[in-house]
Amino acid sequence: MKKIMNRLLTGVLTLATVFTALPASAVHASDTQYWTDTEEKAGYVEKVMNDGSIGSTFHEGIMQVEGETAYCIDINTDFEPGYKNRSGASSRMSADQIADVALSLEYVKQYWASHTGLNHKQLYLLEQCAV
Repeated sequence: MKKIMNRLLTGVLTLATVFTALPASAVHASDTQYWTDTEEKAGYVEKVMNDGSIGSTFHEGIMQVEGETAYCIDINTDFEPGYKNRSGASSRMSADQIADVALSLEYVKQYWASHTGLNHKQLYLLEQCAV
């Protein structure tokens, strides 16, 4: 009985040694990275704090990803050119919030169409603010 137990434990230890010696391969979902670029600047944006003071000012660029306009939905994130992981709006917003943003963007586009004095840079700034 003792001999069988020794062989059984030796076999288990041998298997454990073999499994730990095998090369580990990482298994994860493949995230595609996209290059975001700003070919032109839209204008200056001021972040106004709750007390009315200006917290920061930055030069907003019109972001493009594979020829499509990109928007940042996190007001606390600096949206700068570089590699980004694509994320669907539904991963951070509810269906009602997405519908509200879509309606806001449609309103901004209709407003822009009826006000010929606004240029495409001003349109982008209005759209980014709506998002």
